[in-house]
Amino acid sequence: MLKIDIINETRENIRQSDLEKYVKAVYCLLFEDIKKSHLEISFVSKVKIAKLNKQYLHHLGPTDVLSFPNADHGHTPIKSIGSVVICPKYLIEHQENIKEVILHGMIHLAGYDHVSNPKEWDLKIISIKNELPKI
Repeated sequence: MLKIDIINETRENIRQSDLEKYVKAVYCLLFEDIKKSHLEISFVSKVKIAKLNKQYLHHLGPTDVLSFPNADHGHTPIKSIGSVVICPKYLIEHQENIKEVILHGMIHLAGYDHVSNPKEWDLKIISIKNELPKI
């Protein structure tokens, strides 16, 4: 069971129920061995994501998505797999698809990295897209 917290700090209209279905489908493919877990998805301004981008990745300016995996904190019944932070305004300006960006963030939470291992990343993307139901 996945508990999803969707936090919208922007004025953008986020269709949470559609996103929850998609996130749960991706979760089942990426984290099938985790029975109870928690995921936070936050929608933030360009200013906020730029600050996070600089603070954690040392990159200047806004970006589409950042992922923050959580370390395992003991033997609790619910494991937090992490947080995905998205900037809707950036997505709109760059004509990016919100589901693609969520998938990107969640794959990072599962431990994949497109910079250090692009081939493994690409194979995982293809695999998930082939297995995902049309949502």
